[in-house]
Amino acid sequence: PESIKIMLQHADPLPVKAAGGVRNYDEAVNMIKMGVKRIGTSSARAIAEGEEAQGGY
Repeated sequence: PESIKIMLQHADPLPVKAAGGVRNYDEAVNMIKMGVKRIGTSSARAIAEGEEAQGGY
């Protein structure tokens, strides 16, 4: 999340998208609370169902 913090500090007024490594609901919520406007993940279904992502891409 350090890279997200840096982007949020310097991207204003542009929205920030978090992508890569968001594998569960708690991580997604944390990114939203930090201020990201979009999340890119291959684990969307698992996150929506409250599960941990299994495996890679």
